[in-house]
Amino acid sequence: MSACPARSMPPTPCSADGPTHRSLAPNSFAWTIPCTRTTPVKFTRWFYGTPERSYLLALVPVIKKFMDELDIRAENVIFLGSSAGGYAALYLANVMSGTNAFALAPQIMPGAWQNGRYNKNFRRLGIDLLAEDRFHRNEIVLTNKESRFFIVFNCLSHNDSVQMERLFNNQGSGTRRY
Repeated sequence: MSACPARSMPPTPCSADGPTHRSLAPNSFAWTIPCTRTTPVKFTRWFYGTPERSYLLALVPVIKKFMDELDIRAENVIFLGSSAGGYAALYLANVMSGTNAFALAPQIMPGAWQNGRYNKNFRRLGIDLLAEDRFHRNEIVLTNKESRFFIVFNCLSHNDSVQMERLFNNQGSGTRRY
């Protein structure tokens, strides 16, 4: 039995200074963002970063350079993710005009997720998930009228429903049923 090619590749470097990337093919990249408990520097989730730096915003110039080099128009960019990755997809499409987000059960309010169980971990790092944040990371409000957002969530999940209802209210829109 042969080894999985992804596992036999050298590890992608991880830097506490922000995202790093490596090429997978002529038209694709993989990014590494220090955002989980395996990071030697900090414990955060939601690709949050530090109080002084948003790791998602640090990705934007890298993504734009990639788009320029491959002549990819914004409307052909799709950010896809679920859970915290759904949060990242919505966040990036909101700050990158004309792009698309497809989010599955996004955790859009980090401070409210799981009844605030992650707050104490963030507070140890000087981050208050319930306070205003200069990077607007603590609660997503989709303000970019040029981007498109497609969200799927579990209406039977209390956590999903509370967050999505808040998003709908913040957007001034109601729930649509299809």
